[in-house]
Amino acid sequence: DYHSNYTQYRLERQRKERGEQLQRREVRREERSQAQASAPTPTKPRATWKQKKEYEQLGEDIERLNAEKASLEAILSSADGSDPDGITHASERIGVLMAELDEKEMRWLELDELM
Repeated sequence: DYHSNYTQYRLERQRKERGEQLQRREVRREERSQAQASAPTPTKPRATWKQKKEYEQLGEDIERLNAEKASLEAILSSADGSDPDGITHASERIGVLMAELDEKEMRWLELDELM
């Protein structure tokens, strides 16, 4: 029994339903936050043994390529024109070295992020 008119009864019923809906939403929100808090955190991918060895080898290769590049640059800078074939060979080789060095450095950076 409700001791009032029908309009007031409907308004009171709507308020109760809204309150129940809000409580259910809060419960769901709390459950979600607890589930997210208890969920395992994603781990950073780890480097494999093969990748670690490749990383070490790339470091050595980069040092070797940089040394070879420096020697070729020294040949090119000290060239007096007496050996045009040597200069041509050095300039071609330095172009190949630069491309190879860029490729190895990019791979080294990728592996460095895993380490």
